[in-house]
Order: sequence, then C-alpha cells, then structure tokens
Amino acid sequence: MKNCVQRIALAAALLAALMVTACPDPTSDNGTDPGGPLTAIAIDPAAKTITVGQEFTLTLTKTPSNGTGTIEWSSADASKVTVTGAGVIKGIAVTTTPVTITAQVAGSEAITAICAVSVSEALELKLITNAAVGAEMADESEPTLTLPEPQGNIYAINSYYTATTSKLPDSSSGFKDATFVYIDKQLSGDFKFRVRARMTTTPAANSTAKGIVIGAFTPLETGGPIGETSKAGGIVYRCSGGSGSSPYAIRSMVSKPNEQGSVGGLNTTVGKTDEYIFEVIRTEAGYKTTVFISKNDEEVATATVPYNYGTGDPRATELGADQPVYAGLAFAAVKAEISQIALWIDNLDGDPAYYSGDSAAAAVNVAAIKIGVQGAAAGAVTGTGTADSPAAYIARAGEVTSGIQLVPQVIPSYADNTTVNYYLSSTHTNDSTITVNQTTGLVSVTGTGTATIQAISDDIAEPEFYLTITVTPDYVPVEDFNIVATPNQTTIIQDIETLVLSTDIPATVTSPVITWTTGDEGIIMFVTGTGDDETTAATVTGPSAKIKGLEAGTATITASAVTTNAGTPTTKAATLQITVSAGGGGGTDVFWNFSDDAFKNLGTISATTTVEGLTVIASSSNNVAIESNDKTLDSISFAYRFKLNGTGDKTKRALKFVVSGPCVIKVYGMSGSSTATRPLILVADTG
Repeated sequence: MKNCVQRIALAAALLAALMVTACPDPTSDNGTDPGGPLTAIAIDPAAKTITVGQEFTLTLTKTPSNGTGTIEWSSADASKVTVTGAGVIKGIAVTTTPVTITAQVAGSEAITAICAVSVSEALELKLITNAAVGAEMADESEPTLTLPEPQGNIYAINSYYTATTSKLPDSSSGFKDATFVYIDKQLSGDFKFRVRARMTTTPAANSTAKGIVIGAFTPLETGGPIGETSKAGGIVYRCSGGSGSSPYAIRSMVSKPNEQGSVGGLNTTVGKTDEYIFEVIRTEAGYKTTVFISKNDEEVATATVPYNYGTGDPRATELGADQPVYAGLAFAAVKAEISQIALWIDNLDGDPAYYSGDSAAAAVNVAAIKIGVQGAAAGAVTGTGTADSPAAYIARAGEVTSGIQLVPQVIPSYADNTTVNYYLSSTHTNDSTITVNQTTGLVSVTGTGTATIQAISDDIAEPEFYLTITVTPDYVPVEDFNIVATPNQTTIIQDIETLVLSTDIPATVTSPVITWTTGDEGIIMFVTGTGDDETTAATVTGPSAKIKGLEAGTATITASAVTTNAGTPTTKAATLQITVSAGGGGGTDVFWNFSDDAFKNLGTISATTTVEGLTVIASSSNNVAIESNDKTLDSISFAYRFKLNGTGDKTKRALKFVVSGPCVIKVYGMSGSSTATRPLILVADTG
C-alpha cells in the first residue's frame, strides 16, 4: 500500500509539471506581450527576377512585429511562378510580364503585400575550343572547365590547346588557339558582363597577345557558337607582350575591319598572376571597360571605346550595338581561374540574368618592397634599391643618436603578407658602427660609417630591397667642385635652346647654399617658369639653374657654394664658359600636336597629306593612323598619337617639314613596345 501511494504522488507531480509547461501566461507570447492583430505587412524585395527552376525566399515584415494573424500566400499565375506557405517562390516558366505574388492576412483583404516576380531562362556556362570548330591544333590535352572542391564557386581552366601558328586576335584567321568560356545566350542589345579572373600560368615572354580576352564575341553564324573567326570587344588581359604591346598589361579592345584585336583607350601594366574583376558594358554608345582590384574593389583603370572612332576608322563595325554576340572569355595559351561570373541583360542596374555564385578573393602576393626612413624628408632615400645599385640615405651622426627607423612599403599595399625582415647585406662592406634589428627595422648607430641593409619580404617570392646608410660627421665642408651641364654641352642657340646647370658636390656635404651668377646679362640669363610664366634673372640660388641665350656671344657662369659651421663659412666656387650661337634670324616657333582639331579626326591616312605645313607620307600599302592615346611627356598632355604602323623611311610612313637656318627640332615620342628599343631617325630630305 505504501508503494502504491508513492507512485500516485509521483504521477501527480509529473502531471502538474506538464500542465505548467503547456499553459503559458495568457498575457504573453513566448515571454513577451502580444502586439494584437496585424495592421500592415510588407514583402522584401518588392520586385525580383529569378530563372526557371530557381527558388528564392521572400522576406515578410509585420506591423507590429509580434502581431497575430495567419499569412496566406498566392500567385497570380502558378504556371509561371509558384509560392509556398513560407514565402518560397520558384520559377516555372519564362515570363513576358511580371507575375504578382500576394501575401494577405487571413480574413482581412485590406492587409496585403505584393512582389512582382519575373522569370528568365536558366542560362548555362559553356566551354568550347577551336578544335570543336575545325581549327588545326597541336597535340595537347583537352581543355576542360571544372569546379574543384573545396575552392567554392571558382572555375578552373587547367589545360589548353596550342595552335600550329600563334596569335590570338589575328587579322586573317581570328582566334586560332583560344579556349572560350561563355554564357549560352546571344545578346542583341545592352549588356554588362562582370567576372573575377586570374591567370595561373604564363607563356613564354613576347608571345603576342597571349592571355585572356574578356567581353563580347560574335557567333560563327546566327545561332551558332563562337570560335576561330570570331570578332571581339572588351578587355585584353595580356599575359605577355610582343610587338606593339605592353607585357602583363590590361588593354581595352574592339574589332574593326581586317583587324580582330584593335586596342585603344586603356593600357595599364599589372601583375602577371594577380586577380582582378573585369567589367565590360555595351550600350548604344560603345564599349566601356573597367578593371578593379579583386581584393578591395578599388578601380584600376577605365576606358570607353566608341563604335565610330573617327572618319575612315569605324572601330567596331562588326560589333555594333545590335550585333548578336556572346558574353564570355577567351583563354589563349594560359591556364586560369574565374569566379563571380555575372551577366546583366538590358536592365544593367537590376538583378543579373546569370550569376555563378559568391567566392573569396585570391590571396595577393607581394610584388615588390621599398624602404623609407621614418621622419625623413621626401626624396631623402634615393636610388633603385637593387643589390647592384642600392638606394642611399645620408644622416648626420648627431641627428641619429636614437637610431634610424626603417619603414617598409609593401607593393601592392593590400598584399596578404606584409612582414619584412632586415639584415646587414653579406655582399657589401659594412662598418661595425651600424647594425639593424631583424624584425623591427631599427638601425642602431654608434659612430660614423656606412652599411647596406638588405630588406626581404616574408612572402613566398621574397622580393628584396637594398639601402646603403651613410652616417657622416655633423659638419662636412664644401670642397672644390665642378659645374655639370645637362645636356652635356657648352653651346646653346639664341632664344631657342636652354641648358640646365648643376654641380657634382657630394650629398655628404653639409647643407651647401649655391648661388649662380652670369658674367654677361646681355648674353645669358637664368630663367624660371615656362611660356607666359617665364621670368629671367641675373642671379639665382639653388642646387641647379636653367640658362637661356639672349644674344650671340660667350659668357661665364659662376656657381658659389657656402657651408657654415658654428657661424664660420667655407666658400668654394666653380665656373663654366657658355657660347651662344645666333638663332634663325628671328624665325617663328612651330608646334604640331596630333591632339589638335586639325589632326585628331584624320583616322587612318592612306595617301600623302599635308596639314598646317606638316606632310604625312603614306600610301594604301604603308598607311599610318592618328588615334586616341592619353600620354603626358615633359608636363605636356597628349590625347592622340601618330601611329606609324610599321617601319618607315623617307618615302613611306614618315613626317616631313621645312626648316631654315639654325633651329632645334624636338619630337615627343614613345616606343610602341615596353621591351624593345625603336630608333627614331631624323634626316635631311637630301641625305
């Protein structure tokens, strides 16, 4: 009987506990006061585009947030878009007009919210090689597009064909050795294509136009694939440059008749295997290409290339605003990784019609380092910083009793590993009075002397920088010195030519004050400024001075240098005799700039033409061109360039003008290659 009573009491206690758990306080909702009936609801987003087969969960906001009421979901056309009781929508078929999805509080038709849902076709990322379109290929492994794990939405192109003849954009045969990755939809209007990409291998140096082309490609035929004879527009991410191209550069590109790979408007040198985000936008105005740093989305460069580039030079005739194209990438003799592939069609600010998914940015390696000195004036550290030619820094012994703090500059600044270690260089002679802390970069100084510091990045490539530190006595007086002329000459032409004078006083000399004077103000004067801001003086002070000849004759230039120690000066002087030759008898300066209106719209020139006294010698077989190209030389900005398009002589691809008497001819020019030297020849018409 006792045992029975105990079991009954235990059962009663359990029942009481269950009853307390199952019956909350009627004034609470999970421990909070209820908000009463719902008064309003809203759906986020209010409009959404999904693809066929895609699901997306809509977010419902309630007012009050803890209000009571049952939510009923419905679709205006379940054959196009369905919705579950939890607000999950799914694309069933492509829509021509948005389908309205409605959320309603049961029993209250006035409390509703809607979302306009559009359904687009499910786009697919595809790969095709030139082998698939009949191009002749060397025996290489078949290129594939894989999604390796666990990299997370990062596609890898791990092999490639090599064509029997190389060149990606070729004037006769198009893309000979490319692997194409593209979104399988022909685009006939505006679009934006954005992709994160990096090359994981690099071909041999000077292999022309090898790398990645990102943007638009024409189909071989309407409805057909892209391939060997495709034209392209967008960005060329060159892995290495050959004739006329910069190594490891990003260039904007469009096609023009007989030239698949014409570039213009953008030429930015970049790292070989760095990762970038590339964006190509096509509108009725043309192509806009932009490059961003993948790590921080910082803009690297941008350029717009119009369809009509000037009279006689329609750059994108075959890639016009309505030309059917595919958006994608062409890989030429490189392996690569691509991710975050997105395509917007028509509505460039809305949801993308295709998106491959999120991915993490690739690690950024250190490309180079530089070393500065904390608190030093700008320009105090000079030189290249190589082992053969270390940078230099000079300090006075009394100024560095607490040491010299080295400051590293990692390039790029957003690299992952910014650690730098410091050592006394084993290949240079170092005085024992100078030492360096390996980790902090603090240089300790116990006396005068010289030592070379080797700074090494802790990154995998271990880029390094060499800095020679010289600690001098607190006072080093000036000694005998010489005047140095740049250019190295002692004759100038009256009213035309100028000469810059400096000295060979060592940098270790203590704060020399240099005063320049002319021996004959009627023959030579010092000038400052240029053009309308030019002024002349008989005496100037500074480390250098610029002179100009006013009349024919000879004058002596004197440089007096003074150093001071405790109020006691040391003075030294040097002289240089300069001869001024007569000018061209009062001739007029002539300046031709291809950015001027008279030249910039000439486009391709296929016959000898004279404009404002400047004759362009050209023919149909040896044409030249004036095209957009932003450069600044000697503080002069140029928006257009004269492009020779090949080797010339006096009879072809040349410029001709008439001169009389003594004169200075100055040509502002650059080699079309960043690696090759291109001679520029100036000859008399008769010689």
